[in-house]
Amino acid sequence: MNDRPNVLFISIDDLRPELGCYDCDHIDSPHLDTLAGESMLYSRAFCQVPVCGASRASTQTGARPRRERFVDYWARADEDMPQARVLPEHLRLNGYHTVSRGKVFHHRVDSPQAWCEPAWRPAHEHPGYRDPDNVAVQLESLRRAAAEQRRLPRGPAWEMIDGPESQCPDHQTADYVIQELERLAGGDQPFFLAAGFVRPHLPFSVPRRYFDRYDRDALPMPACRQPPTDVPEAALHRSPELRFHYADIEDQDPLSEPLTRSLRHGYFAAVSFLDEQVGRVLTAVDRLGLRDDTIVAFTVDHGWNLGEHGLW
Repeated sequence: MNDRPNVLFISIDDLRPELGCYDCDHIDSPHLDTLAGESMLYSRAFCQVPVCGASRASTQTGARPRRERFVDYWARADEDMPQARVLPEHLRLNGYHTVSRGKVFHHRVDSPQAWCEPAWRPAHEHPGYRDPDNVAVQLESLRRAAAEQRRLPRGPAWEMIDGPESQCPDHQTADYVIQELERLAGGDQPFFLAAGFVRPHLPFSVPRRYFDRYDRDALPMPACRQPPTDVPEAALHRSPELRFHYADIEDQDPLSEPLTRSLRHGYFAAVSFLDEQVGRVLTAVDRLGLRDDTIVAFTVDHGWNLGEHGLW
């Protein structure tokens, strides 16, 4: 590897370390497992703050969250810590061509000075429903929410897509990242290409064939579904993202066994879909002869509860 290697920085949303490479044999994640087998795999990595915007801003600045910065969903690196030089900006100022495709920062417009080209995100990236009925429910919910000035569920928490996979936003991101690898491979500068994927973030909206990889009734359930009794009240919550944003979620804790099983099925299907997209990108790295001069970093903003202690 030369002294100015390319960097492919792959950023994922809401992925927990429940993969084959972490000794979970019920997960179908062959591409991530192969990557892990060729990489330094961190088994004692911890989430610095368990919310998306804050975590991503903290990661890119290299600064820890504090009471006055990086504390919530809305956090931006360029607002919470404007004096910081974020990672891609540092590389840009040192001769790298820096490009952002997909969900890298939580907000596409965060730290625009970091990139040599405007950051890109796919249209309808979130929630990403493709079923016409679910799209209609989402649009009606948005209309009512605006008229009534209150939050309403946007649609179901999972969706089995029967149309072409190319209509899924993360598939479109993988397509674009592959195109960018082809373009940047022929350049005269080292590159920092950030590739951000949304799944397995809610809603678990992925093609049906990924659901079909799993036997819903055979999936393992959370080992402990009851909340602990000896933790601060602030450590517990009623899963507001799931309950406030998605339809048909029970108002009980813990959620029923059938609903818990269906949500976990959707999450695992979304992980396998993500694995396929990352695999497509890594195949392109090899096809273009970039392997020997490219560092691949695979990271996640934070994990996700799948019913453990009644949390989602």
